Amino acid sequence: MKNLIMLILFFLLFLYSQIIGQTAHRFFVNKINLPIDNKGLLASVNIPDPNPFINGAGGKFDESVFLFRSGFFLSGYANGEFFSTTVSEGSEDYQPGKVGSNPEDTLNIIYVVRKDDTPFSSSWQKWKDAVLLGADFYDGNDDGIYDPTDRNYNGTWDLNEDMPALLGDEIAWCVYNDGVPANQRLYDVSPIGINIQQTLFAKNNPDLENIIFIKYKIENTGIVDDVLDSVFFSPWDDTDLGWASDDLSGCDTALNSIFTYNFNDDSQYGINPPAIFTTVIQGPIINTHEATDTAFIKYGTLVGERILPGYKNLGLFSFTGYGKNSPGQSFPDNLQYVKNYIMGNDGYGNALNPCDTLWGMVYGNVNCTSVNPIYWFSGDPVEINGWIDRIALDDRKFASIGPFTLEKSKPAEIILALVVGRGSDELNSITVARDNVQKAISGYQNNFNSMTYTSPSATNPVKDYTIYQNYPNPFNPSTTIRYEIPQDGIVTIEVFDILGQKIRTLLKEFKKADRYEIEFNDGNLSSGVYLYSIRVNDFIQTKKMILLK
Repeated sequence: MKNLIMLILFFLLFLYSQIIGQTAHRFFVNKINLPIDNKGLLASVNIPDPNPFINGAGGKFDESVFLFRSGFFLSGYANGEFFSTTVSEGSEDYQPGKVGSNPEDTLNIIYVVRKDDTPFSSSWQKWKDAVLLGADFYDGNDDGIYDPTDRNYNGTWDLNEDMPALLGDEIAWCVYNDGVPANQRLYDVSPIGINIQQTLFAKNNPDLENIIFIKYKIENTGIVDDVLDSVFFSPWDDTDLGWASDDLSGCDTALNSIFTYNFNDDSQYGINPPAIFTTVIQGPIINTHEATDTAFIKYGTLVGERILPGYKNLGLFSFTGYGKNSPGQSFPDNLQYVKNYIMGNDGYGNALNPCDTLWGMVYGNVNCTSVNPIYWFSGDPVEINGWIDRIALDDRKFASIGPFTLEKSKPAEIILALVVGRGSDELNSITVARDNVQKAISGYQNNFNSMTYTSPSATNPVKDYTIYQNYPNPFNPSTTIRYEIPQDGIVTIEVFDILGQKIRTLLKEFKKADRYEIEFNDGNLSSGVYLYSIRVNDFIQTKKMILLK
C-alpha cells in the first residue's frame, strides 16, 4: 500500500512538472541541476520531480544545493533619469514575452532542444515559434526563413537544411521584458521597454565539464528613450555551498570572474565542498576607434561569428561581495544603493579600505594601499596572497559589466559561464574551478567548436540511381523532378517533346552523391506528353510527364 501511494505521488508530481514545464525547466547537464523559469530567474524555481534527489528548487551539484537564487540587475540612464531593473532577491521586474505581448500568451514559454532529439522532430518544429520571437537559427539553405525540412529525404540533418541554433547537448531559450508595472517593483521604476532573450547551453564532456553558458541578448525597444546611456549589466547571486552561513567570496580579475568558496568542511558537502565561479565570457561591445582592438560576438561554428575591428568586449567593471550584515553591505533596496554597488563602493557610497581588516585582509607581499578597492576580495585564497575575505557568512554577490549604450534595436549580447569545481578540499576546489573556467574561455575562443551539432546516421541513405515521377503530374505550368545519385558525377537532366526533339536542358553540372530536386516551368509549351531524362556516370533513365492547360 505504501509503495502504491508513493507511485501515485510520483505520478502526480510528474504530471505537475509537465504542466509547468513550458514556463519552467530543469536544465540538467553534467552534474549541474539548474531549474529556471521564463522570467529570468535561476535556481529558486520549484519544479517537482519524481526523483527525490533532484526534486524542488535550488541549483544542485552532486548531492546538495550550491545555488539558492540567481539573476541580475540592469541599470542605466533613460532621458537623463537613472533606472534599475532586477531579477534578484524578492524582486522580479520582468514578465514572459516581448514588450507589448500578453504574458499569458502560450508562445511565451521556454523552448528546449536536445542533441538527441530526432532531426526535424517536434522540438525542431516548435523552434519556429521561438524564431518568431527572435531566436537564432542555422539557415542551411541561406534563404532567411527557418524551415526545418528534410530536403533530401534521407532521414537526418544535412548542412543545406535548417535547424535550431543548438549548441552542446541541450539549449533552453526564452524571451522576457521589463513590463511589470512600477507599483509592483522594488524601485517603483516604470518599464523602460527592454527585451531580454536568455539562452542556456551546455555539453556533457570532459573539455567543458560542469559548465553552463548563459547568454543574454538585451534590446532597447525605444519606447522610452532611443539611447540608454551608461548601462551596466550586473550578475547577481545568492550562492549557498551546502550550509549557507560558511561561505566566502572573491573575484579573479585575470579571469573576469567572481566566485564563492567554503570556509572549511561543510556539513552537507563534507571535506571537499565545491567552488562556484561566474565568468564574463563575452562582454558587451563598445567602439574604441582603435585599430588594435577587435570585438567578437560568437554564435557557434555553424551559425558563425561577428568580428568587429575598432571595438572591444567589456569585462568585469566591479565586484561587491556583500552580505556581511554590516551597515552598507546589505541588499540594494534603493536606487542609490544600486549606483554605489555598481561603482564598487558599499551601499552608502564609501570605498572599502583593503587596509581595514574588518572583513578582509591583505596577505603576502602586497601593499594594501595598492589594491584596487572596486574589486572586493581580489586576492588568491589558494596562495594566500592579496586581499582575501576573512568572515564566512551567507554572502551575496553583485558584479557589474559596463558601461555601454543600448541604442534602439541594437542589442547587446553578453555570455556568462556558471562554472563548478570540486577538488580534494575547499581550496583545491578553487583550483579545479579555475581550470574549468579556462576550458570555458577556450571553448568560447574556438567559437564553441566542440559543441557543434553532429547529425545521426541517415535512416534512408541513397543506394541506387533513381529519377522519380514528377509531381504534380499532370501539371500546369510547373512541376518538380526528384532524383538520387549514390556516386558523385556530372548530372544532365533534359526535356524532350514526344518526337524526341530536345526542348530544354534543365541541369548540367557536377553533383555530389545525394538526393536532389529541380523545378521545370515553361508556360510557353502547349498541352501534351513530354519526356524528361537523366544522365549521370553510366546511368540513363527517361520518364513521361503531362502538361495539361
